[in-house]
Amino acid sequence: MPSSASRLPMRLRKLIGTFLLMAWIIAYTVLAVTLGTASFFPQHVAVQLVYYVVAGIAWIFPVRYLLAWMQKPDTPA
Repeated sequence: MPSSASRLPMRLRKLIGTFLLMAWIIAYTVLAVTLGTASFFPQHVAVQLVYYVVAGIAWIFPVRYLLAWMQKPDTPA
């Protein structure tokens, strides 16, 4: 028996996924900048460069599952 999430049409999954993706990016950005500017974080330029490069790439790993769910083809009725 398929789950109720797989019965959502692709169009609705994309709409829901778009809003989830926007919320995730905003929350992740706030968290990454807050941690990057925290007083316990070393203020050396090289350390900050490495941090922001890693933080700038790391957001995509959790998002790949959302994108895969959004792109899943509709199941025939």
